Amino acid sequence: MKKEMGARMTVAMMTALLVVAGQASAALSDTPREDMWVTNGTVYAIAATPTTTYIGGDFSQVGPYTGNGVPFDASTGAPVAVYPKVKGIVNASIPDGAGGWYIGGSFTQVGTMFHNYIVHILSDGTVDSAWNPNANSYVNTLAVLGTTVYAGGSFTSIGGQTRNDIAALDAVTGLATAWNPNAHFNVNALAVSGTTVCAGGSFSDIGGQTRQAFAEFNERGGLPDSHSAD
Repeated sequence: MKKEMGARMTVAMMTALLVVAGQASAALSDTPREDMWVTNGTVYAIAATPTTTYIGGDFSQVGPYTGNGVPFDASTGAPVAVYPKVKGIVNASIPDGAGGWYIGGSFTQVGTMFHNYIVHILSDGTVDSAWNPNANSYVNTLAVLGTTVYAGGSFTSIGGQTRNDIAALDAVTGLATAWNPNAHFNVNALAVSGTTVCAGGSFSDIGGQTRQAFAEFNERGGLPDSHSAD
């Protein structure tokens, strides 16, 4: 009788422990806390108390998690209060003229939004969900001229169209315009001056013309002018 009661108590205790363990597991989020600090090197050991976490490893700095792109106040040099964290590398950023900015790189997520390689961040620090050119590979450089965003990189599709390494995007819709110089290799730099767009990279053919690494375009045309870095 005593053995039977003991066995029943043991089964009951094990069941209770399993229920408690299941409840504790269900309460944990699978998303890391963004307010926790991170290191600049490898962590090899962790010890935790109810109020303090101790870490040791091969690092020299510990600080807040910022993501890989941080905007700063132009007057104070301090990070702005609200901005979406970039989960990936930022290669280019440029103001949108309305307090926000465009960024390009090798990321696929900014804040909670999944946008591939190029994104528009509004003046309130949120991601513009409606503007999504959805490049299929890295964006290395950006430039803005009027209502057009120029992008260069290593992509073959952007703004809903086939575009090799360089494209012009509508600043409102994110769709590719008819401008299509069709670079035959990576575009790494863009600049605008007046109605001229300058492109630099590792291409040797762009706009149907032989151009070694540098070309200039009139805003309204897709053919390079006579300037090049031959």
